[in-house]
Amino acid sequence: MSNGPVSLTVRGGCAHVVVDNPPVNALSRDVRAGIETAMRAALADRSADCIVIRAAGRTFVAGGDIGEFDGPLLPPDMNDVVALVETSDKPVVAALHGTVLGGGLELALGCHARVAASETRLGLPEVTLGLIPGAGGTRRLPRAIGLRKALDMIVEGAPIRAGEARTLGLVDEIVDGDLPAAAETLARSLVGTDLAPRRLGSAARATAGEDVDAILAAARARVAQSWPWSTARRAAIESVAQGVDNELDAALARERALFEQCRAGGESKALIHMFFAERDAVRVPAWAAAANAMPIARVGVVGGGTMGRGIAIVFAAAGIPTLLHDSNPAARAAARVGIDAHFKSQAERGRLAPEAAQAAAAAATIVDSLDAFAPVDLVVEAAFEQMAVKLEVFRQLDRVTRPDAVLATNTSTLDVEAIARATGRPDNVLGMHFFSPAPVMRLLEIVRTPLTGASALRSVVDLSRRIGKTGIVVGNAFGFVANRMIFEYQRQGEFLVEEGASPEQVDRVLVEFGMPMGPFAMADMAGLDVAWFLRKEIPQMRPAGRRYSALADHICERGWFGQKTGRGWFRYEAGGRKPLPHPEVDALVDAERRRLGLSPRTVADEEIRERCLFALVNEAARLLDEGLAARPGDIDVIYAQGFGFPRWRGGPLHWADAIGVAHVHRRVEAYHDAGDPWLQPAPLLARMAAEGVKFSELERKAWIRR
Repeated sequence: MSNGPVSLTVRGGCAHVVVDNPPVNALSRDVRAGIETAMRAALADRSADCIVIRAAGRTFVAGGDIGEFDGPLLPPDMNDVVALVETSDKPVVAALHGTVLGGGLELALGCHARVAASETRLGLPEVTLGLIPGAGGTRRLPRAIGLRKALDMIVEGAPIRAGEARTLGLVDEIVDGDLPAAAETLARSLVGTDLAPRRLGSAARATAGEDVDAILAAARARVAQSWPWSTARRAAIESVAQGVDNELDAALARERALFEQCRAGGESKALIHMFFAERDAVRVPAWAAAANAMPIARVGVVGGGTMGRGIAIVFAAAGIPTLLHDSNPAARAAARVGIDAHFKSQAERGRLAPEAAQAAAAAATIVDSLDAFAPVDLVVEAAFEQMAVKLEVFRQLDRVTRPDAVLATNTSTLDVEAIARATGRPDNVLGMHFFSPAPVMRLLEIVRTPLTGASALRSVVDLSRRIGKTGIVVGNAFGFVANRMIFEYQRQGEFLVEEGASPEQVDRVLVEFGMPMGPFAMADMAGLDVAWFLRKEIPQMRPAGRRYSALADHICERGWFGQKTGRGWFRYEAGGRKPLPHPEVDALVDAERRRLGLSPRTVADEEIRERCLFALVNEAARLLDEGLAARPGDIDVIYAQGFGFPRWRGGPLHWADAIGVAHVHRRVEAYHDAGDPWLQPAPLLARMAAEGVKFSELERKAWIRR
């Protein structure tokens, strides 16, 4: 029997309910209905004494169908499906493999026993989408593994491996061989036994030896400290608490009510937006999707500094043989030491097996000459951020590498098209802007120029997945997307300090908003000398006739470059990273105000928040209008992954939609009219405000240039 994505077969007295809804067997309405229909048929079939629920493909059920969460959830309700499984008078065993997440784990918890392949991962990650389990997970999981561990899994949202699940009692057996056969054997062994103790929903309170009140209090305190913004985690704890003693129906009703409250809230909408935005952002652009990607088996990296070493580590960690060259012998030696130290540290911390760490380090080879790059498929240049230097490097690479090799620059600001034109293969040249530290940061801006060929772009987008990066294609313009926007954000912070705010106040306001650090602490961490060099070299950093803050220049003139020198906008104790007040900067700011003829005024926190964050939104509208970003969601992902914009706000453009584009436009216009030329409303922002259009609607309305 087949019912769409769910089939039923009976063999030798055992019914097999098989979910087949690729790619991840999500619990769509058709799947829920299919399981319900198949279960009823199996229960009615007199030739079947037991039932196995399993899934085809690479995974068991990996959760609900997130695409359905925007509207009403159509029947059958997953609670009813799980209840049908749990109350079955025939033993039901779940055969688990791949990822068993969310509603998939709740379905498995409704079964009377569970067997799992050894690589299986199990979890309830709903809080990462601003939700709580909605099909009995907060009731049944504590009864399966105890209250303390269940709360850890639900509040953290992180899955556990099959071995741990077996130790906790969540899984009855781990199977390395024929999983369906093992599940069938276990199901047969349960025929004729009392299934009541295995029905977790109605099982007695399973908190023997646990101090319920203390465990719940500790969980609430942990959420208040680590996730103070998370309404979902607070709701999950309340749902677990309700499920400890209440009758099953009452506990499930409260869980569902809390689930619906979360689903209607801004946190869930923002996190689900980020989920889909991240999925869409890494898609190959349509014009390049049909191109043949070059297999990239060997890579070269130019530059032995911090960024070059980090990029080499990224490729080596992915098992890609990597050559690194720097013209300075000392830099080459330091690169070797740094790469080896990185992988040794990974092994010591348990993040890599010692053998894997040794293999990764061995995948990176330091070479004395660029001539060694002759056989590579891709070269990433991470030399000094100066156009003359990069042009010379690319001329040499054009000479020594194969004509079909892709050449990429890691520049964060310079004109990639100008670099491409220095070669005889401009169609095979693009930007790969890694974020620092490269081994840690997921974001990768892939910069296309009008000359970039479809094959080169397709090759690098595909490669970004292999190396674990979120590769987002952006256009070629000063600062691309990420830095062009962040310059506006930082510029407003400096203007606010000139006018009367302090660096401490600006940073505090933005951290309270949800940023991991404020613009001044961020600048100190990155190194003030880097941006100082750019301001002196690149005209766009200080355009003629526009307001310019020289505060950061004055700080750099004193040799204060941030954390690495112990002084910058803030002061840092030896080896420390905590920003401390810097009275000498306060004096410098006072002197600069006098030079500019500015009388310091009291700056409200709201003004700081608006001017810095609305500057991001306004510049994003310009980027979309100029065709430098493909979709608003790409910008949200860039800011969440590259700069820590709070995911629970959905990125700057989703946040702007939530508070109202017209409101953002009014405030930007007001600040511009008050004398800030940098906050002139972007034409697209003005048009959106006038016509009541959200950023989320721009693609549908075809308002974005491609």
